[in-house]
Amino acid sequence: MLIVFAVVSGLYFPTLALISTWAMLIGRIVYALGYVKQPNLRRYGAMMAMPFLFMMMILSFVSAIWYITHPEVALSA
Repeated sequence: MLIVFAVVSGLYFPTLALISTWAMLIGRIVYALGYVKQPNLRRYGAMMAMPFLFMMMILSFVSAIWYITHPEVALSA
């Protein structure tokens, strides 16, 4: 899911997709480290990663809608 969101959102929002992907990666590492230390600590990584996942999901939908409704400028850059 993360890879699909990163690729689709990166079509029209490459900088935001890159930042979100790295933030998700760091959040998942914090999640894993918290889980290994004490399962209750995994919430910090989840709270860090989930907003960026939702941001990429929304940007993916916006990119897909933009691609469908504006075929004349689709990926012209």
